[in-house]
Amino acid sequence: MLKNFLFKKILSKNSRLHNLYKKETCYIFGNGYSLKYINLKKFEKKYSFTTGLNYLHKDFKFLNVVGDFHLHPGIFSPIWRHPYTKKISFSNKTGTNMWIRLWLQGQVGAPEVDEGVRASLERLETEELYLSLKRLDSESAAVIHARDRYRIVRALAHFEQTGTRLSQARQAHGWGEPRHRCFRLGLLPQRAWLHERINRRAEQMYRQGLVDEAVALRSRYGAIRPLSVLGYRDALELADGGIDYEEALHRTRRDTRRYAKNQETWLRKEPLELLGEAGALCEEDAEVLAQRAIALWSSSGLGT
Repeated sequence: MLKNFLFKKILSKNSRLHNLYKKETCYIFGNGYSLKYINLKKFEKKYSFTTGLNYLHKDFKFLNVVGDFHLHPGIFSPIWRHPYTKKISFSNKTGTNMWIRLWLQGQVGAPEVDEGVRASLERLETEELYLSLKRLDSESAAVIHARDRYRIVRALAHFEQTGTRLSQARQAHGWGEPRHRCFRLGLLPQRAWLHERINRRAEQMYRQGLVDEAVALRSRYGAIRPLSVLGYRDALELADGGIDYEEALHRTRRDTRRYAKNQETWLRKEPLELLGEAGALCEEDAEVLAQRAIALWSSSGLGT
């Protein structure tokens, strides 16, 4: 109960943003690896929102950051302050892509999961939970993976608390026309090139101390949900002796490639301009892609 109270108190700060920058051009900076090649000085007089570890960028201090969004408000929000300003960060419980959709189209009306309801559901096996979801809300079950325990519990909790199906709430919301004019651009490299980069990056993470980092975070915060994400869960199992290094690296690479495929599926369904499909995206293509992005932006009628 205390955790939910703190989350709601923190998330309520998001209301400060309502119409605060209406009719202004704002930029949202994600957390992609390619950001390191962008000269952020170009945006120093623009309103910017950031996510994740953007502050590690060498030019980050030049951004006019009006808000920072991150994944886990219960851990970071009470203590977080922007490294280069006095502004308090704003929180959300989703990834960057989903946050943009929520900003543009609003959130599905669904109550917070009651901790008592969650605890009763968590006692059951995932397979049993999924069978219950198929019986109570077949439409939600059709779009939720049978092993996605978190989303299965969320859908079942919604039904138990409201007596209605989560799929009904989503249909009522509709995800209609965006509430704001927005130009969206995505990079979509060839899969073989992307997989090679993922494999190389995963190995680099382990060599640079991923295991020590995961263990230190668990020692400080306990077995929190963010430590079950890609990389961390394998690093912790390696630290605990459950698997060896080669297996940990294999799992991290495999699961990251699967995640990238899911992201690609998401991007293809979203109304945005995609760059990079024509050939193998590489660092030398940056200038060509930048010029095309500028041309698309200019033709959108939103920029100057």
